[in-house]
Amino acid sequence: MNSKNTKRHSYKKVLLRLIDPPKQADRLEFSEQAISELADSIAELGLMSPILLAVSGDRFEIVFGDRRFRAVEKLGWKDIMASVKEMSPKEISIARATENIQRENLSIYEEALVYARLINDLGMSLDQVASRTGKTAGVIKRRMQVLRMPVSFQVALHSGKISAGAAEELWSCPDEAHRDYLLLMAVEHGITVAVARQWVQDHRKEQRNS
Repeated sequence: MNSKNTKRHSYKKVLLRLIDPPKQADRLEFSEQAISELADSIAELGLMSPILLAVSGDRFEIVFGDRRFRAVEKLGWKDIMASVKEMSPKEISIARATENIQRENLSIYEEALVYARLINDLGMSLDQVASRTGKTAGVIKRRMQVLRMPVSFQVALHSGKISAGAAEELWSCPDEAHRDYLLLMAVEHGITVAVARQWVQDHRKEQRNS
């Protein structure tokens, strides 16, 4: 390792009071139950991997590892092992997005927002995003379609009440009022992709025969 890389990257324990949350987080909210479960795991097994911090003056910004940070904070730790780097805002955004797509359990809606930011805000090509995240271009395109759906669909996807495939099928319904009704039924009772497709096909037939 050359001196330049050594200067820009180091592993060390950092005081929690010197660490700031991400300026732009990919996850819209955190489950307190999930944080508590992670804290229990860390208390039993220890911190298995360091978080990544970017130098920000005399403080540090979390690039990724926000859940681990919150968990050890819950445990009352004073410091945490971290990989510390000097990073530009663009490098931070790309590293955070890549890590979260690959490792974190983002909702479909959150995942779509990440792809959109990488492509629209950071100027990455579809192929570059696919290479960095390990997802195919087709998957990325389909995920980004979520951002064109009505807010009601996005809420259902974000909460996990409906799958991406089922949402795509229901979204194809040409009748907006009936589409909203089908979404409500899907959220309340659950639905498979095949059933969603059949619902829309049945409605199309009814419209043609009326």
